Amino acid sequence: MPEGTAKAVLVLEGRVTGTRVLEARNGHDVLEISFSARGTFAGHEVEGSFTYEQEAISVNTFVGSGRAVLHTADGEGTLSLKATGATKRKEGATGLVWRVYAAVQSAAPTFAQWDGQLLDMTATIGDDQKISLRAVPWT
Repeated sequence: MPEGTAKAVLVLEGRVTGTRVLEARNGHDVLEISFSARGTFAGHEVEGSFTYEQEAISVNTFVGSGRAVLHTADGEGTLSLKATGATKRKEGATGLVWRVYAAVQSAAPTFAQWDGQLLDMTATIGDDQKISLRAVPWT
């Protein structure tokens, strides 16, 4: 979880839904990972789809960027996230802990106050392909 005492504005749990091997970049392996997740954003129940690319910098270190679309269950609020970050492998063959900074975009009245705001996010992916995301406002 990002440091500090700020309350989490984004709390999601999900699962990897797909992986693609992309062309190597600068001699580094590149993967595209997709996942879906459910939880809350700013007190609203949401679900979303995420896709990110990760480039292996070393055996245990990766950098990447991604996008997400989240929507409320009633369809009244939609927002997108554009993110970039880095990760290091945790215990296990595929477990990762990402540190990510994300920009929020939304024209929906439900999330209007978040448009243009930045989030400080931690994403944990286990060997079981389950994902948890937690974010606080980046101040």
